[in-house]
Amino acid sequence: MLRLFNDNKPYVLFVLPFLLAGFYAYHFMVEWQGMPQQISMGLWGRIPISAQDLPWWIGIGFIAYLVNAITLNFIFNEANFYERNNYLPSLLSTTFMASLGGYFGFNALHLAFLGLMLCCHQLLKLDQNNRAEQHLFNAAFFYSIAASFFPALIFGIPVIYFLGLIFRPFILREFIIFLLGPLIVSFYVFAYRAYFQYGGFWQDVQLTHRPFDAPPGAYILWALLGFILLLIFYTLSVKWNGYSNRTRKELQLLLGMLIGISACLTVNISFALGLLAFPISMLFTLSFLDKRIQRVSTFLFYGLMVFIVVKFLLKT
Repeated sequence: MLRLFNDNKPYVLFVLPFLLAGFYAYHFMVEWQGMPQQISMGLWGRIPISAQDLPWWIGIGFIAYLVNAITLNFIFNEANFYERNNYLPSLLSTTFMASLGGYFGFNALHLAFLGLMLCCHQLLKLDQNNRAEQHLFNAAFFYSIAASFFPALIFGIPVIYFLGLIFRPFILREFIIFLLGPLIVSFYVFAYRAYFQYGGFWQDVQLTHRPFDAPPGAYILWALLGFILLLIFYTLSVKWNGYSNRTRKELQLLLGMLIGISACLTVNISFALGLLAFPISMLFTLSFLDKRIQRVSTFLFYGLMVFIVVKFLLKT
């Protein structure tokens, strides 16, 4: 499977829906314990669902899951991380998300994940030779949309601007236009809540916070992710001087997002791990492209696959 996706042939993306369908079928046959009565959508309130909504809930979640994986791969290939196209990021992100469970039905994570990716895509378009107002506004706008579904991300809005300074110097006009992104999203959020007369604003915020809960299987997942992160940092340290200046800036952006999202682990560890699948999938791909450590990368990937199977069987 890894060899199939670790190539520059786009037809492998047609395999992705079948792989994802396998994860879905395995999840609902082995682990599923029933659907929730409502879905928390962050600042947008809650969506009540019933048994009649089950096909839509699963179907929309499946499509959102697939769209996110393909979008992530598009962003990776459009950037300067590798000299040719590669389709491992879609496979890795799909596998990471499946290891978490609980996100097979449509929920706020899918939209927050998409918002973060679109924000990163806009920041990757920045350079010193072209005007940046449009890209900075779009980055702030998409990030704010992500934050509206997971309010803990609101504190990262200044971080996003500082990450943009990796590519460009500070310009007051661009900074002011950047601030318009969060303001516009905030206006629509509060207008939406006022129009539909949603109460309990702080209650909706608190629903996105979850106390620390670690079933036995979680420690195995954290250990695997820890080894993956160590391998990522080792890969970057070994190959850093070989990257172009532009590529190093793009990697600094991903590392900044990785660190920033990690701060949200204290708020909702499950949701934050889902968001971390975005930068980790892109950075972990670089480890597979280094022949010196490809075997270790392969071992960790299949270790994650084994964890998914065992986790579903033992329901840990």
